[in-house]
Amino acid sequence: MKRMLLLAFSICAFIATVQSQEIASETWIDKPVLHTVDNNLKNESAILVFDKRRMEYIDVDKELTLYKTVHKIIHINDDKGIETFNKIYLPVTSNADIKAIKARTILPNGKIIELNEKNIKDLEEGDRIYKIFAMEGLEKGCEIEYYYTYKREVSFFGMEIFQARFPVMESRMELVTPKRLVFETRTFNSSAKPSGSEETDKKWTIITEKNIPGPMKKNTALIKLT
Repeated sequence: MKRMLLLAFSICAFIATVQSQEIASETWIDKPVLHTVDNNLKNESAILVFDKRRMEYIDVDKELTLYKTVHKIIHINDDKGIETFNKIYLPVTSNADIKAIKARTILPNGKIIELNEKNIKDLEEGDRIYKIFAMEGLEKGCEIEYYYTYKREVSFFGMEIFQARFPVMESRMELVTPKRLVFETRTFNSSAKPSGSEETDKKWTIITEKNIPGPMKKNTALIKLT
C-alpha cells in the first residue's frame, strides 16, 4: 500500500477586500554537507533524504491562485542510483507558469556543481510539459538537490503520494492558504499529526513523516489529508 497525502479543502467565506500576496520563497543551505545514511539503507541504490511538497494558495489581483513547490535531496549509493537520477524530469503546466528551478550536485569531496539554467530543455508528451536537465558529476556517495515552483490550476481537492521508488528518510507536506479558507486534515495508517501556524494573512498546515520504506516493503503506512 502506498503512502499518500490526500488534500481536500472547502471555502468557508470570502472577505470583501482581497489584497495580493507573494508566494513563499524556497531556499537551500549555501554550504551543504552530505547527510548520514542509516546502515540499513547502505544497500539501497538511492535514498530520498528529503522530499518536500508545498501547496500554496494566494490572492493575485483579486483571484485565488495555486502554486506548487517540490524540493528533494537524494543520496546516491551505486551505479543504479546514478543511472536513475542522472536526468531529472519536472512536470509543469506551461513555461510561463514557472517561478523557479534550481538544482545542484554535492560531491563527497565537498565540491558543488550547480545547474546552468541554459541546460534546461523542454519536452512535450501529449498535453504534458516537462523540464529536463542532466545532473553533472554524479558519483557514488554524492547527493543531488533540486527544487522548483510552478503555477497550477486551482482545485480544492488533491493527492500527494510520498512513497517512492526508493526509501524516504523524511517527507514534508505544507499547505499554505489565506486565512479565509477553511479545511480539514486527517492521517491514516500513520502516526504523523498535522501542526499549524498563522501569519498576518496566511495559515500554514504541516505534516512530517519519516522513514518511509520503498514500494516493495510490506506494511507501508497510508497518510491522508481530507
